[in-house]
Amino acid sequence: MKKILFIASESINLNSGGGLANRAFFNSLSLHFPEHVDIIHLHHDDNDIDRPHYFFVPELSKFNQLWNICHGHFHRLYQWMQGFLEDHGHEYSHCVMNQSFYGDLFPMLSKFGIKVAVIHHNYEVRYQLDNKLPATLYGLTPYFIKRNERMAISQAALNLYLTQSDYQTLNDVYAQGHRGNHEVIGVYEPAETQRVEIASSPIPTDVIAICGSLNNKQTELSVMDVFNRYYQIISDVFNHHFKLIITGRNPGDVIKSAADAHQHVSLIPNPEHISDVLCKAGIFLCPVNCGSGLKLRIMDGMRLGLPILTHQVSAQGYEPFFKYPWFRD
Repeated sequence: MKKILFIASESINLNSGGGLANRAFFNSLSLHFPEHVDIIHLHHDDNDIDRPHYFFVPELSKFNQLWNICHGHFHRLYQWMQGFLEDHGHEYSHCVMNQSFYGDLFPMLSKFGIKVAVIHHNYEVRYQLDNKLPATLYGLTPYFIKRNERMAISQAALNLYLTQSDYQTLNDVYAQGHRGNHEVIGVYEPAETQRVEIASSPIPTDVIAICGSLNNKQTELSVMDVFNRYYQIISDVFNHHFKLIITGRNPGDVIKSAADAHQHVSLIPNPEHISDVLCKAGIFLCPVNCGSGLKLRIMDGMRLGLPILTHQVSAQGYEPFFKYPWFRD
């Protein structure tokens, strides 16, 4: 039996939304096809070394980054993948690609007769533009992302979507390229998530928590939207007696300055266990108002049994929960 190749969008060793999502899919495949799933993911730290079933893509030199960009390729897999497939391509019958961002790999994979399933975490064009990432020339043009996404959705044997909204958007944008099978699979998270003990003390309903990767442009814009548009409303509702906790990885100067300027805000960067911070709150707020796809941090609030307040955008993909009183946008 030939093997399955799983191409991760980032290191599964990262305890971020992307890292958790990649780990979940890889673990699921490995559970169903033990010893028959190999993973390619991005080098993260010195603990990332090649071993059975694991292959790490090293960082590119500045020259190679520029070389790839000049040839229209904005991810480090493109150059590395050619050599990998020459050595190992004959070992695989199927590939699960965990992002349409890698659509320009299809011609390489097809040479080896490898059938590809693509997991669409979002409408990649909207996500990249909103986050002003290099692949859109920092928000100037989505040309290369559209090219890769169109290639992925038109050539994949199976397209999988996390939200009905993204499926509908991709269907509308790339209708002419649709073929193969298309399925919406919904929320996904690692099965080995540690059980959290919920405190028996009364819920502090005047404490609100926001969490996320605070160095992410999408999160920064959304948190600043809270300060610019909603902070005064929240203050009035609570009669100026409340606490807003903002926690997550590597907050930048913009968020730090805003937190320092507001009396009721507590900024907690890089907590060892984010649940230890969130369990001090009584309301979980996910204010993400740009980008696309599932906002995985909402699951942190749900896991702790907190009532959830979302933005219309951040609620996408959680439609099954709209019927409950503790989930509101």
